[in-house]
Amino acid sequence: MIDVFDIERFATHDGPGIRSVVFMKGCPLHCPWCSNPESQSLKPILMHDSRKCVQCRKCMSLCPANAITFDPHFSANQTKCNHCGICIDACMHDALHLAGRKMSNTEIIHEIEKDDDYYRESCGGITISGGEPFLQQKALLSLLKALKKKSYHTAVETTGFCDSTVFENALSLIDLLLFDLKTLNRSKYASIGADIDVILHNLQIALHHADTEVILRTPVIPGFNDDAESLLDILDFGNQIHVHTMHFLPYHIMGKGKYEQMGRSYAMPEQSIDSASLNQYIPKAEALGIHLIIGG
Repeated sequence: MIDVFDIERFATHDGPGIRSVVFMKGCPLHCPWCSNPESQSLKPILMHDSRKCVQCRKCMSLCPANAITFDPHFSANQTKCNHCGICIDACMHDALHLAGRKMSNTEIIHEIEKDDDYYRESCGGITISGGEPFLQQKALLSLLKALKKKSYHTAVETTGFCDSTVFENALSLIDLLLFDLKTLNRSKYASIGADIDVILHNLQIALHHADTEVILRTPVIPGFNDDAESLLDILDFGNQIHVHTMHFLPYHIMGKGKYEQMGRSYAMPEQSIDSASLNQYIPKAEALGIHLIIGG
């Protein structure tokens, strides 16, 4: 079984063609700008939409774990919550939902098969994202094998911070690897819980695997790596390792509402980076023989 928090249909920015994206739960990193904070834990997360809530407090009165309080506003103790779903069924205004459920390979494939015609016509396929898919390493390998039996084009989005043996074994099942490289600064990686040596080692493994295409992706984050020196260093590094395609992904605040639904504060600036401001790096990349796409 796989812990999944969403399956997005008709995606067009996570690999070629029209795709379905399977979002797996769990991530070893703790990036404060994460746009999917509900993915960080393997456990389901109770989400509350205050815009829909009329504060009838029925959820609180029915919760068998006493995990919900109003003081005066809704609050959920995620540690106490046993994910029974009673509060969700009781809410007449759809203000509550659980982010995370267990799905089998059969259930996932049944869902994505609905769009088989679109995959074929657009040369699309299936992308596995997260979280960090390799955190559920056995489940990921099992799903990839099931997808290849169905002849799907497979892509995986990864931080690269994972067990190298499992990573290498999975490459034969992956057509496209969307490999995240946030910085070349060791201490900055350590600040979000990652070891750059592991990440760069896995990147080299991927680049030497002839059957897997690798696209290097860099989320451009205010105060972390948005300065010219950092971004130019990443382009130079891409040139050194002979990467042909790179993505600069401008920071956005579309995930801010999820933090609010989880009862967490949002620590990042509430101003997105304008993608046009990154266009200046396109000719610099072209001079290095790199196809740079802003926004993925």
